[in-house]
Amino acid sequence: MIALIAILGALVSIGEAQDASLPDAHAPDEEEALQLLSDGMAVGARTQAERVLRRDPDSVVGHYVLGRVLFEAEGSLGRAMFHLGRARELHERSTLDPHSPFHQQLLYTTSRLAGQMELYDYQLELLGYYDHLYDPDLVAERCWPLMKLERQDEARQFASIAVNSPNPWQRSAGLNAMCALEGEARTREPYFNACLAALEDARRGIERAAPDEEQPGIAVDAYNAALAATVALRFEEAERYALEGVQRFEPTGADPWQLLVELYLSEARMDDALGAFASMIRWNDRQPASMRDQGRAETEAVAAIVLLLAGETVRADERIDRALARPDRRGLTTDGAEQARGRHALLRRIIRRTLEEERAERASWTGLGARVSTFAESIPRRVARWPDDERILGVLADDERLVDTLRPFMAGGITGLSPWLTGEIVSVLGPAIVAVALAEARARDAQEPRATPFYDALEVEIAAARGDGETAVALAQRILPQLAEARGFALVRARVAAIAAAAADDAGMEAQAYELYATALEIDPGVLRRLGLALPISISHRGGDSESAASLLASSPRTTERDGALALDVEPTARGLRACLRTASGNELRCVEASAPPETDEARAAEAERDPELATLTLPQRLAREVHREMWSARVELSRVDLSSLDGRPIGGSTLANERLRQLVDEP
Repeated sequence: MIALIAILGALVSIGEAQDASLPDAHAPDEEEALQLLSDGMAVGARTQAERVLRRDPDSVVGHYVLGRVLFEAEGSLGRAMFHLGRARELHERSTLDPHSPFHQQLLYTTSRLAGQMELYDYQLELLGYYDHLYDPDLVAERCWPLMKLERQDEARQFASIAVNSPNPWQRSAGLNAMCALEGEARTREPYFNACLAALEDARRGIERAAPDEEQPGIAVDAYNAALAATVALRFEEAERYALEGVQRFEPTGADPWQLLVELYLSEARMDDALGAFASMIRWNDRQPASMRDQGRAETEAVAAIVLLLAGETVRADERIDRALARPDRRGLTTDGAEQARGRHALLRRIIRRTLEEERAERASWTGLGARVSTFAESIPRRVARWPDDERILGVLADDERLVDTLRPFMAGGITGLSPWLTGEIVSVLGPAIVAVALAEARARDAQEPRATPFYDALEVEIAAARGDGETAVALAQRILPQLAEARGFALVRARVAAIAAAAADDAGMEAQAYELYATALEIDPGVLRRLGLALPISISHRGGDSESAASLLASSPRTTERDGALALDVEPTARGLRACLRTASGNELRCVEASAPPETDEARAAEAERDPELATLTLPQRLAREVHREMWSARVELSRVDLSSLDGRPIGGSTLANERLRQLVDEP
């Protein structure tokens, strides 16, 4: 999802408060609670604050410490707001003059909390009260809530003042606000230039920092610049800026690794995407709770995309279900809840259709009874997909959002960093509606030739949906070389090749169809399963088990037998069976092997423990299962990635402190 992160929401972590900004302690237990807070001991600070409040329910210290821990260490924002609000009320009641460093810090912290809770009017009230009491005024901090309230002109005025401020923080926040405002204006180059200016300012801040000072953060600036670079279709620069943002870990809602995962996937760089995915999980794992909870659903959605492309569709379905059931707060990002829901519903639509295809595949090599059962079970599951279609229709009923969705990598739409999802909208809305919106999208990008091949790719989908196979094939053959030259559109190219191949097949253009199918398989073999397409192949065998395996593969919904088409050769090996898919000219696309069942009882028991289903299969069935698992998904090894932290596994309270300690001693 294209979503700028607010630098104004940067975390002030447990233990970073200066002594001068802490409330006065009136008892030893309050002093201990404050000391634990300052030392970053969140669990101990919370426990001690609760003891203080049991003794004195009106303790300013108790409410303040508990509010800070709930906000910054646990992400329990509603309860944090109660305790910080109570601390402020008690403090202001206890003195005729509330002015103090503690009161100043309390107002600022509460305003940040209000922003994360999307209480923007209240955030502005707090900032106004702060400016009434204290100097200097918080100018840049007003930009984000004003922008979220769609008061863009006011936000731009405050951002201009902040940009010209001598205060480095105000200038940095103002530049990032300008970056966000250009993103909301749906520009490409002006957006990129504004975000790059913010990044360059952050770099200068690092250069100015003394050797013994903690370096200013750069992750948010780099993340925003990388997003803007993708919108400007500058993919090499986007990768460079995102990698710059992860050179040093920072507690922030910005996750440059997440951006890199989707960018690498769009480019079909599967190994790089998997490496970035593992780093994304580690980055997320280290974040304080208030930051993790800001983007948990989006992290789940990215995990679902990786799992889908890797052929782990059941697990992908679990992830996207969680993303839709527990949506993110949008307080620190420019995109809205509707955009996120639309994207996640579109993704779940694809995932669930793919699941149906996988179930049909499995039935093809487990027997006729399984096929009948699978068809019967598929009916309620297909009915269950209708709400996702309705959700997508509701989100895209907004004309502006639909046009932004069709503009590749543009903010404001529902596909964002995954342009290969966009074609799915044709089957949801219908080709006529998409064609009208596509014309408007083209007009807005008339000065951006790098977007033209993507728009032509959507024209292929529209022509195919209308049954105009000849137009779809001719256009696909013209634009596929252009998509090959453009980074960021590799999965789009695979989808276009597959759709055009099916259109060519239906139109009797067999030679063109075989060539297009081979192109799709080379880039993204899983695209045929996701689209529910059958590959025309001629199957050969050597008799015996290879003949039985060939028969199972011929009954698969992924294949349709035809002479002169792509060739699938099944042959025995020393260990079992092997199947190789080749083009008509003999070029090998992919080979898969299956081993015969173990001969000893001990080996069979060990295999059954590792994979209960495999232990029940004959050798031909084993090969059929491996062909479906290996030939119709991307080549990635998910065993390298630990997904457990995305399942809500508790994170140790000292994780962030340990990360900072490693940085201080220069340990990896």
